[in-house]
Formats: sequence, structure tokens, C-alpha cells
Amino acid sequence: MRSDEQYFKFETKVTFDTRELYDQCGIVMHMNENTWLKASVERENDEFAHFGSVATNHGYSDWACTEVAASVKEVWYRMTRRKDDFLLEYSMDGKHYAVLRMCHMWDCDKEVSFGFYACSPRESSFTAVFTEMNYEVLSESDVVL
Repeated sequence: MRSDEQYFKFETKVTFDTRELYDQCGIVMHMNENTWLKASVERENDEFAHFGSVATNHGYSDWACTEVAASVKEVWYRMTRRKDDFLLEYSMDGKHYAVLRMCHMWDCDKEVSFGFYACSPRESSFTAVFTEMNYEVLSESDVVL
């Protein structure tokens, strides 16, 4: 999806069954190859996965992560935009959200592409089903980062 709204919220739920190292699914905001942002669950092994987020500005990326049990197979994500600032959150129940990352995206254009993604960098195969998608335009006073 694309939006030029400076204040918005995007939410989705994903149910997944990752199988191989680095299988991942989540949400993404993309400007170009040098400016993008994502949040996901990424499989490590049979014991744990990572809730992770990557912010890429001017072609430089950083990855922030925390461990989560490999038994987690369903997550809600929320991305909130306030001009060039973004808030990424996750929830296990769709009601109570925790912060994954707050960040500033340099040289962020007015219009951004955003949505969900699933990938398997090691060429495996897994299922990721995205449901309960919601896009909402907000007012400046609705967004507190």
C-alpha cells in the first residue's frame, strides 16, 4: 500500500509456521533501497525466535531484537507514523501492545509504501497468513511518540 498521510496507523495479525533458520514475517515500510523499516519474528531454532526490527537510513542498517519462545505462532503488529518518526509495536493478544522500536527515518518522502511481508532467505517454505488488517488516518494530536 502507499500513503502520503503524515499521521497514520497500520495494524495486522499474522499466523505463521516457520521451519528454517531466518524464516520471518512481519510489517515493513519502504522508501527505497537506502531507507526502509521492518518488524518481524525471525526463526532461530526449535527453542527460540527473535522479535526484531531493522531501520535502514542512508543505506546503513541496524537490527534490534529480543528472544521469544519458538512456540509463538501468532503476532499482531502495529506501525504508527508521525511525519518522519515511526513507532513499531507488537502484541500477543491484539489488545496489549509493547514497543519494538521508535525511530526517525532520514530523508523520508511524503509518500511511503508499507504493508506486510514474509520471506525465507534460505529458500525454505513456510506458511504466513495475514488477517485483521486496519489502516487508519490519524490527526497530529492522536499520535504520541
